[in-house]
Amino acid sequence: MMTDSDPPTVTIIGAGMAGLTAALALAERGYKVTIYDKGTEQDAGGNLGVAFQTFDETTVCFEVFPHMFGDWYFNFFDLAEKLRLHKRRDFRPCPKLGYVIRDHGINFATVVDNGSPQTFLNNIRSGAGNPLDLFLAGYAVLDILSQDFMEAGLQSEQTLNGFLASRPYATRGMLQVFQNELLYIWAINSYITSVQAYTNYAKFQIGSPAPSSWALNGNSYEKIVRPLLNLLQNRSPACTSVDINFDTKVCGITAKDHKVLEICVEPRIHDDDRQKPKRHKVAVDNLILAVPPSALGPLVAVSADEAMHPELFMPEGNAVIHYIPNLTRTRLLDSGNLAVLYVPLRQTFNFIHQYYVGAVDSAAMLSFIEVPYLGEQFGPGVKTALAIGISNVSAIPAWEGNGPVDGPARPPPPPTPHHHEPEHVDLNWTIANQVLQEFIEYVPREQRKTFRKSVIQDRMYLKANNTAKIYLNQVGNGLNEPPTVCPRLPNLFFATGANDNPIEIATVECAVVGGLLAARALWQQNPASAENVINPINPRLPPRYDWATLLVSRAALTPWALAAKCMADGQEISQKISKEIGPNPLEPWLVFSLEMAEALWLSSLVPGTAALRSWVEIFPPQTESPLEAAIAPQVIGDISDLVNSALQATTIPAWLGIQSARLGADIVAGTIAAMWATLARGLDQRPG
Repeated sequence: MMTDSDPPTVTIIGAGMAGLTAALALAERGYKVTIYDKGTEQDAGGNLGVAFQTFDETTVCFEVFPHMFGDWYFNFFDLAEKLRLHKRRDFRPCPKLGYVIRDHGINFATVVDNGSPQTFLNNIRSGAGNPLDLFLAGYAVLDILSQDFMEAGLQSEQTLNGFLASRPYATRGMLQVFQNELLYIWAINSYITSVQAYTNYAKFQIGSPAPSSWALNGNSYEKIVRPLLNLLQNRSPACTSVDINFDTKVCGITAKDHKVLEICVEPRIHDDDRQKPKRHKVAVDNLILAVPPSALGPLVAVSADEAMHPELFMPEGNAVIHYIPNLTRTRLLDSGNLAVLYVPLRQTFNFIHQYYVGAVDSAAMLSFIEVPYLGEQFGPGVKTALAIGISNVSAIPAWEGNGPVDGPARPPPPPTPHHHEPEHVDLNWTIANQVLQEFIEYVPREQRKTFRKSVIQDRMYLKANNTAKIYLNQVGNGLNEPPTVCPRLPNLFFATGANDNPIEIATVECAVVGGLLAARALWQQNPASAENVINPINPRLPPRYDWATLLVSRAALTPWALAAKCMADGQEISQKISKEIGPNPLEPWLVFSLEMAEALWLSSLVPGTAALRSWVEIFPPQTESPLEAAIAPQVIGDISDLVNSALQATTIPAWLGIQSARLGADIVAGTIAAMWATLARGLDQRPG
């Protein structure tokens, strides 16, 4: 073991939140840490970074996207406290999520503390969707959480949509609820996202649902990233100084004799762009890779010698993948754009709030929120700073290929006597116009004209995020992600995209926990000093409901799920008949019957919801214990499979009856539609 006078050295590639968190945890324990990052200091923090732009001599910083931090981000808030941020002083609670629905006009609905039993009944009646579908979505979450997705391998690799569509209670509306949620938040479709990844998000969200999230008072770079850089770079009694090298690209890694030995780095030259950057090799003792998952493949496939001399053939094979061939799979890990259009407005509007609002059925999956700090930075005359999130950039006609780069969306110059049309129209301006054209459809009609006039066009900014993409939790990622530490190269650690990260879903909490896990793995091999043996690195797991509570809740709600499925099918068939044959004498009675049944069903939920509240107060969410985590795959997983099979067996007759009734109703509806069409054709062909 090394002494305090000779601390072990650690090299970290990547200055995102995972790399910076790992650096802080190790520097606090006396390690000598060096970080390399290909971006500038303003790019630090990864998706907590910003872009700076000057308007009228005023510098404005635009976040990658306005962040919402879950109440269950325990390790992130622990880090924030080290930066002297207080959760209830420097963050504001955001219990609400809003939805704007284009259905017979503009309807606005809010969901409060999503996942909380206390607000469950109000949320399904909120108007954010069909109450039956919203209830079934909540029931589906309980179903997912009571399943066993713990086993590694193909058994647990299935899509969220695939799992849900196979359930007997599935409805089209319920599936759409999950699709909208994933697209708004993570810019990924439910038919390619991993059900295991979604499970990890859901179990923590319903374990700490109130408030739904927290918003930082200010921007994430100036409040979190820059103070964290200052803490790392300035030596203090509690933390050794960290050497951070920005504008330095790592081109290759050499591994030999079951150790990572050196890296090839290429500093960027700013003084003379014509001068070719000079690469050189740097020896490493321990290496932490904290780069985005999609960048891991190219990095581990080239040795430092190959990077130094790319023109030569190197037969000895000293790249990392020669020791860990499975790392070639990291090339399959994907990321996507979640772009943001920042729009300054000259006045306030009552439909724009300081919490996220989703535009339901939006082609580009738009969401929007007011950003208070930007209203101050934009300068005089700006009353509201609106951020419009674009989760589906492929729906924007002008977005082609990799799309635009971050920058202002400037209007074209006014026509001159010699040139009536501008020679070049800025791509960002074109995209901004197309986004606003769709967004205006969700503005109340009486405010649309005022809204158009309120937009300050020459200060709009498009954060395209081509260099700050969000990690997509696709099905199969669990097979392609590396572990935090690989036994064949014990001095190599992975801080992002590791398959043993318990958070898994792409969030800042996942990045922070990934950094802590990598730091802990290194610490366990070499605590650096006898004093640090009693100063372990232990990420905190958020509380979650125990498996028994989830299963009991699911079983108790099964009768209501049966009824909801029946009524949802009835509504769908009723709409199908109306669409085929138009208004008919039976339609009002059928609609009235379904509405009465739904009202009785909602009323019957009241005592059940009260009982559920009492149950979870008696058995609140608990932090998983190490013992429980150790036995879970062997014991709890087997019990889960057995009980789920028993529950499915006991409810098969009921679900079989519902599906049989659905089949019969579909046959009747189809027969009526066919007879009606035949009668209509006969009337049309009748002479005179």
